[in-house]
Amino acid sequence: DTGVPQITTEAGHTLDVGFGLACHSFSAVQAVPGCISGCLWSCGNICALYVVEALGQGIGYSLTQASVVISGLWGIFYYRELRGRAAWCWALGCSVCLLGCALLAAERAPSISQT
Repeated sequence: DTGVPQITTEAGHTLDVGFGLACHSFSAVQAVPGCISGCLWSCGNICALYVVEALGQGIGYSLTQASVVISGLWGIFYYRELRGRAAWCWALGCSVCLLGCALLAAERAPSISQT
């Protein structure tokens, strides 16, 4: 018995409840990158709140959700997760996403006759 509470589901599977501390040991080698990535995520989330406040819900939220483009680029070029046709399909979806962001920005921009 590990001392971790368990729940038995209707299907008969057992789920461990808790953080799994009884099974794993942690070290600074694991904790430091995890803390750094968590702090970076928090900073990005705070900046996203400011963007939505400054640009409005429609444009600000759309731009913050376009972060999938950056994560996709990491996946394709650094981790080599997609190749061939799958990468081209992703690029097509990325283009649609970026086109939508550009159209939203153009809609918000003041026209020359209004200035």
